[in-house]
Amino acid sequence: MAVNLPIADKATLDIVNTNLGSNADASSPSGSIHAKLKAIATSITSLISPKTYYSGTFSTASTSLQTALSITGIGEIVGIVVGGQGTARITVDGSVILDGNFSGSNYLCLAITSTGIGLAAASGKVLLKVSFKSSLLIEISSSFNTSNVGWEYWKN
Repeated sequence: MAVNLPIADKATLDIVNTNLGSNADASSPSGSIHAKLKAIATSITSLISPKTYYSGTFSTASTSLQTALSITGIGEIVGIVVGGQGTARITVDGSVILDGNFSGSNYLCLAITSTGIGLAAASGKVLLKVSFKSSLLIEISSSFNTSNVGWEYWKN
């Protein structure tokens, strides 16, 4: 049995075509539906960009603080270990989160202290999870022979 389908007039078809657009439309949050979908897909892709893992070490015999690592961008520090005897300073997004002396080999971890949440030494390897939005700076000095620092971080 045949079905009669009404055909829309030209004005209606033009409105639908303008709003729906073409799959060749450029990405635009204010454009056609196709353009908006492309804009949404681009935004989602940028949010889930893959992270890259980095690790490294630095040694110094200097008695003044030396820059061991200085990076900009978004990321997350997941491990820091110090060895020797000296001072370590860690600055995240312009704020110093650790500035203290160390002796021996220590893994640094987040801890609750009497003055709030800060970094503390741990006897075994621990996961340190400190996010940074714009920068990470690790500095170290030595008060006897050579001091070392190692780190692990992810960067977007």
